[in-house]
Amino acid sequence: MADNLKYYHGGPNGLKEYILPPDVTGAKSLAQYSHLNFCDTSKVYVSTCPYTAALYASSKGDRVYEVVPEGTLLPDPDHLGDGVSFMCDRAKIKRVHRVAGRTRKLVRKALMDST
Repeated sequence: MADNLKYYHGGPNGLKEYILPPDVTGAKSLAQYSHLNFCDTSKVYVSTCPYTAALYASSKGDRVYEVVPEGTLLPDPDHLGDGVSFMCDRAKIKRVHRVAGRTRKLVRKALMDST
């Protein structure tokens, strides 16, 4: 993991110290939504792109967490681009950013239109 890279995770409001995998928390993951059954629910997904995290945040919450990945950081095998999406064991929260309401509405509408 390069020291100058920032990592982000999109999710619901209220996460405090760590982002933990759905297998640990019991939270719904994207693996439980429609055709997205390729997610590893024992891992936390992080991105180097804050906009990618905002997309996921808009689908199930309204927060983008700037995080530090912990454990082995592996490339997300389902992501088409290199260096954007990764999986790790857990992620320590550094900062929290709120996704604007208008952005959430636009993303949710796009997701509904695509199904």
